[in-house]
Amino acid sequence: PDRWPDGYVKGLRARGDYTVDIEWADGKLKNVTVLAGDHVSGPVRIAYDGSSKALELASGQSIRLVSSDF
Repeated sequence: PDRWPDGYVKGLRARGDYTVDIEWADGKLKNVTVLAGDHVSGPVRIAYDGSSKALELASGQSIRLVSSDF
């Protein structure tokens, strides 16, 4: 939201047993971390600002993306 130009959220639960942390500044993404649950593995697609990134995560694995990754 416009009222939150800077901030972060941690521990968002995403479909398929994933946990997501997001940080932004000046209304734009700084980084996102995705953690796969203990009993899930496989493809994950992250979308931001009209672009998307396909990832492959193993059970318990996490990955951190920064805005320039998109």
